[in-house]
Amino acid sequence: MSRALVPILLAAIVWSSYWFWGAQNNLESITKGLERPAGASTEIKYGLVSQVGFPNRYDVTVNNLSIENPIGEKIVTLPFIQVLRLIYKSNHKIIIFPNSLSIYDFNIKWENAKASIVEDTLEDRIILEAHNLIVSEGKRLGFKAESFDFRRSRKACRNFGSRRSAI
Repeated sequence: MSRALVPILLAAIVWSSYWFWGAQNNLESITKGLERPAGASTEIKYGLVSQVGFPNRYDVTVNNLSIENPIGEKIVTLPFIQVLRLIYKSNHKIIIFPNSLSIYDFNIKWENAKASIVEDTLEDRIILEAHNLIVSEGKRLGFKAESFDFRRSRKACRNFGSRRSAI
């Protein structure tokens, strides 16, 4: 009985160590992206960042997120955003949005809003879907849809180095 227990405990310790090591790298990667956005002309402000998901996922929640332009005007304001991914699929992220957010002067309300982002060697894909979408500006209704589905893919152009044929 104890001989069977030792490999199980050893596997659990190894997997737990692997998860915590990967969780630290995942959290550092997201924090770096928040602190140094790709568009250097924007500033990202955020509150508490937390991560859960043991044993198979990394679920990161960023609270009180706002993106501002260089003169301090808010571009996007979200009460939270979640970035979810499986431990063994680092190139596929699921983004969960709150039921309401604002972009400039537009207020967006929706249900079950989520995005799937895949960075692949052959093709990058993004899918954004939501239900009961309402976009308004101030007190005016701008747009209403029962269902929203946006899909975009592009051929990835990765540099694998040049190979010359021997022929």
